[in-house]
Amino acid sequence: MMRYLLLFVMLNLICPTSAPAEDPPSQNYIELGFDTVKVFDFKKSLREEGKEVPRFPLKTTNALIVDGIYRDSRAKKAGLEYQDLIIEINGKVLKSFDEGDKLLQKNTYKDELKLRVIRREDDKWNWIDVTIKPVSELEHLRSLFTWRSLLDENYRECINSTHNEGPRYKYTDDNFRLYLREHNNEPLKVYLQIVKFLPRVSNEVADKFDELGKPGFLIQTDKTKYRVTVFNPTADQLRELNRKIEDLKNQFDASIKKVEAAREKQDEDQAIYQKTIREYDTIAAKYKKILSQKTKFMDKVIVIEGAIASVRRETLVSYYESLPKGLQKKFINLTTKLNKENNLSNEFLLNMESSLVPSVSVDREREERGWKQYDAPLRKEQLKMIKDIVNSQRVLVAFENAPEKTFEVTAAQKARMKVVLALFEAEGGKLGE
Repeated sequence: MMRYLLLFVMLNLICPTSAPAEDPPSQNYIELGFDTVKVFDFKKSLREEGKEVPRFPLKTTNALIVDGIYRDSRAKKAGLEYQDLIIEINGKVLKSFDEGDKLLQKNTYKDELKLRVIRREDDKWNWIDVTIKPVSELEHLRSLFTWRSLLDENYRECINSTHNEGPRYKYTDDNFRLYLREHNNEPLKVYLQIVKFLPRVSNEVADKFDELGKPGFLIQTDKTKYRVTVFNPTADQLRELNRKIEDLKNQFDASIKKVEAAREKQDEDQAIYQKTIREYDTIAAKYKKILSQKTKFMDKVIVIEGAIASVRRETLVSYYESLPKGLQKKFINLTTKLNKENNLSNEFLLNMESSLVPSVSVDREREERGWKQYDAPLRKEQLKMIKDIVNSQRVLVAFENAPEKTFEVTAAQKARMKVVLALFEAEGGKLGE
């Protein structure tokens, strides 16, 4: 199933569909699972574009045209189809321009919705009854999400689930959201994603962070302040080793000075001189030992990172070989262009987010252009922070290297985060350690 979804995404990327220059205004009914456009607005749009207006059945001036069906929605399951003409809702014939929208807006996922539609089949118009059944809380929650297949940072196939009303793309300025990710045979995980565009600080060096560290985002809620950066055990261990090395180096340097001072007076007080030498030997041994520990640690890191890189290569090669030959060529062209060409358009990079190119490749290109991002599984200790965020009146976020570039988490973002957590809990997801 996941393989099919990935191929479907790539085919959409290869063969994009063209949209009309000026679409008529549509109404989205996410809980119901479909979008509509008024017949009046549809005809008006065609006339403004100088296009021929098709002939509709009589008495459909106030009808609604089904302008889109959401995948796996209850409307889809009920048999509603694209371009159906809705002429009656729950037994009420649509007699005015906006009556249809008013009736649909009253309906929730808990209600049964009966529609009479006119459908064009075999060159004739057919009158059809469609009944959209109510759904459970879990089914309703799932219908609020868009499910997208991609390759993650480890080149593994996965499905990301984002709220329908949130940004379509990750690299949207001031993006602050939770989303869900699932791999085959693994518990569902919830991710926290923060994205900010800061080209003015893209090339600045943060001296206070070591070579394996990363500046993070600062989050100020009504109650307190948080800092988030990608959890990296390797970097944490190295920072601790470097701290110990620096501390012992200071002790070692001080001990050398003591030995030199004691040597000048060793004829006067031989006991103090010998004691100073013993202290020097002890500190020197500790210093040598910690340096050896760092060397062994870095050797281990190199081996582990090499093994991970090897697994990634094997996974990517295996995935590439599973693609049809036409998609293999397209895949190579896309990845080559992404990794070698300069001045790639924003449109191209947005398409890459929806393609089969590993997300780490897109991240690298975006970060070079000044985008800052935090994108990691939510850990158990962070759940309290998320609950504080969604319940706070005001939440301010800034990248650590540019604290003056603050943005506020909107009420809509908080509301969507609550929905993501609700689905995560309903699906029995697992928080990271």
